[in-house]
Amino acid sequence: MRARADAIENFLQGEPADLDRLNFTQSVAPLADADRRQRILSEVNPPDTAASEPPPETETPPSEAPADPDEATDETTGETPAETGLEQELAAEQARLDSLIGRYLALSSADYQRLLALQSTSTNELASVAEAEAQAAEAARLAEEAAAAAERAATEAARLVAQESGRLQEWRQEQARFEGQLASRGDVTSQLEEQTLRYRREVRELDELPRYAASRSSAADALYARLVEDLKSIRQRLAASLDAPRSESATALMPPDLDPGLSEAFEGADAVAALHADLIANAQRLSTADASMRASERDALYKAMLDLNDIRLMMIGELSGDLRSDIVGFGEAGIAQVGRELNQIGLIVRYSFSNAGALAGEAARPIFNPTPSFIFGLIQIAILALAFRAWRSAGGSILSELQRTYATRRPATVVSAFSAAALGYIRDVRRPLEWLAFALLLRWILNDILPFPGDDLIWTITIGVLAAISLVTMADRLVRSSPLKDPWAPTRVRSLQLIAGSIAGVVLLLALTAETVGRGAIYSWILKACWLLAPIVAILLSWWWRDRIFALAEVGKGSDAILSWAVKHRTGALGHIARLLAGAVLLVRGAVEIVKSRIKDIALIREITDQRSEKLAAEQAAADEASGRYQDLSDEDYEALAPHRAPEIENPADRSPEDLDLPDLSPGKIIAVVGERGLGKSTALRDLVRDLDPANVLYIHFEGGGLRGLLSKLAASFKVEANESAVLEAIENSNLEAIAIDDFHRLFVPAIGGLADFDRFVSMARTCASSTAWAFGIGGPAMTYIGRARSDHSLFDEIAFLPRWDADQLRASSNAAPSGSASSRSSICATKPRCPCSTPTCRRKSG
Repeated sequence: MRARADAIENFLQGEPADLDRLNFTQSVAPLADADRRQRILSEVNPPDTAASEPPPETETPPSEAPADPDEATDETTGETPAETGLEQELAAEQARLDSLIGRYLALSSADYQRLLALQSTSTNELASVAEAEAQAAEAARLAEEAAAAAERAATEAARLVAQESGRLQEWRQEQARFEGQLASRGDVTSQLEEQTLRYRREVRELDELPRYAASRSSAADALYARLVEDLKSIRQRLAASLDAPRSESATALMPPDLDPGLSEAFEGADAVAALHADLIANAQRLSTADASMRASERDALYKAMLDLNDIRLMMIGELSGDLRSDIVGFGEAGIAQVGRELNQIGLIVRYSFSNAGALAGEAARPIFNPTPSFIFGLIQIAILALAFRAWRSAGGSILSELQRTYATRRPATVVSAFSAAALGYIRDVRRPLEWLAFALLLRWILNDILPFPGDDLIWTITIGVLAAISLVTMADRLVRSSPLKDPWAPTRVRSLQLIAGSIAGVVLLLALTAETVGRGAIYSWILKACWLLAPIVAILLSWWWRDRIFALAEVGKGSDAILSWAVKHRTGALGHIARLLAGAVLLVRGAVEIVKSRIKDIALIREITDQRSEKLAAEQAAADEASGRYQDLSDEDYEALAPHRAPEIENPADRSPEDLDLPDLSPGKIIAVVGERGLGKSTALRDLVRDLDPANVLYIHFEGGGLRGLLSKLAASFKVEANESAVLEAIENSNLEAIAIDDFHRLFVPAIGGLADFDRFVSMARTCASSTAWAFGIGGPAMTYIGRARSDHSLFDEIAFLPRWDADQLRASSNAAPSGSASSRSSICATKPRCPCSTPTCRRKSG
């Protein structure tokens, strides 16, 4: 009974078993013992409610004979203590046999065939080992006979032949022993796969236990400890396999050359030479087999290491709370686990380098032996590259057109307004996003047709870097309040780079760790320690922005207690804390203001806000007029403030007092220079083209007359007819680098349909903008009208908003200009407070 149980157990574990003892299926059905039948059937179909409980143990009454004849016992009436102990042992062994029979019958067809194949493999291995041992014994016998023949040899020639024959037989014996060792090593791949499958089965059985049963966590802890030990053994075996020299077996098995004194004329010399040649061929065969087996073992060990590590990671959630905390924490167990995971990362790197040639050859196989799927993938890559190139050149125009479509949709809705704002935002940050999308699509295609060693790590790093760059660009565009020159822009970009770099670095480390050793101890350590970067980043940011923080805190100290306290403690030890607290308060305030301003920038919301502002302005103007606080302007001042008077510029080469950050006037661009009267639009337009050859620049001051008047101006410059086709042809055939049109807003009027000429001329400029740049000077109120009707960013590539002059600049400009000159009048006019009301009465008042 025990022999049969051992045979079944060995068979179920994939170990060599006596298959003759497995023929017991005929004895299961006629079992008369209900308890035995219940035990067997419970293993075949285990009840759900008893999944966590062992089968009940029952003793076979001595009066009932077992069904198996081999298990028969004599029936006695007077039981002695010895007989009672024997019956108990027999009952326990019988229960074990019944349980194993049930497990055997519960095997699926696939599992049965796999175990049967393992038995066949084990039998073949035993036969190969036995054959190798027989060959070694035969070689040893022949070596002894050769030594005896050498002693009896009558001549030196016969002695030499016998000695060489004996020496070669010793080499043959060594080769036979080595071949036996190869056979005894067995199929490591199958053994490791069986080990992996056994652990998966045990984890599956563990998962069938009640979720919150105490036995579940204790069983998981025991299984985890055993799994860790086996995984450690596999890592050691893999390290030894990687350390072993590749040519060791070839050198150890190759027989030395024959004695040079051995002549072919000696009797028996030809048999010795033939034996020597056979040994050389056999050494090469064994060396090749050994190298192949080593490579297979190395691959199997590497795969088993990854599989068992995955099973280990799956089990972490099943462990008891104390053990789980120790493994992923910073204690002794956690440190040991981190060491094992680092060891595994090193083994992965070593394995990749040792198999680099084979892996590269495997990866390059589709290139030299292309398949239809590979060719189709190449076509996909070519289409992707062409589409990406086309989008890079035309994407801006497409997004502009879409933005214009949503912005001009009537009646305007919240969806159309948000869509227009989102498209404008995407236009500004589309460059890094395009590369990120291209990388993601390229990886998706290459992953199917051309995987290469380490591609997951390389793609993770590449996509992570592109995502970080995109994040910095998007954040910078979101917080940039205006296109004017910002002295804090470099600091802002550096701060965003620090934040995005820190986040990207942590995410990359987590991704690389999860890719190599999974979400284990190292992953947990990084996740827990990454928060230590937060105070470091906060301190750096507060130091970079210290001047700005305290300047803003000085302004807002009256409305916030923290800012007031920070202003009083700028220096000393408390200065660092004050800087951090004030920076946090200002950061929150700034974020709220940015969100508000971006919401106000949406066309529909901006239109509602402007309408409310106009209503409030009209009410305020009426109240001011009734109060009598204002007096009429003099005729000279009113003439200086006339809205349609052409600007008078004494020296157009002079730059404005503000060193404006004007955009680059490169070919193909359409730029708008926007500002109130007197802020220097004409000067800014001339500054835009001052570095170009005057012969290749056309400057036009537009006095009005609609599209026909502007075409007449252009036609007169080229001496052609005043129609669109003639003007377009003249521009394309000229060498003009830029065309600047001042007071371009005179092309339209604020009325329904008043933008028809404006739209037509901008479309014409787009038509010939491939080699010529355009710059338009537009008044501030006119730009507000354009923004409401057309969305300014969808019309122009870049917009330069001129800042208002402060009092010192106005005073300096007024003192520098001759009294009564146009420049003086413009400067003085700019000092007048602006009234939001547009009524003639209010325009004639001054405060």
